[in-house]
Amino acid sequence: AVPLRQALREHLARPIAQLDFDYRVRRGDGTTIWVNSRGAVDRRAPDGTALRMSGLIQDVTARKRLEQALRESAHQRGVLLSE
Repeated sequence: AVPLRQALREHLARPIAQLDFDYRVRRGDGTTIWVNSRGAVDRRAPDGTALRMSGLIQDVTARKRLEQALRESAHQRGVLLSE
């Protein structure tokens, strides 16, 4: 997996349509959640330097938990079928 900072640097350095990245964040209370960052550079200088970026950050912890449960279920079904 590409670290968030590296993905952001690459996005700012060259025109990529949109940044879309899931990553974990540790909250102030110590809990860890999954978030999705999605955004794009809105404006660049004539030399290509990013001037402004807009986007959103969304909590996707519930989606990640569901995906993990589905993977585990598929694995268990595979084990049962092979027995």
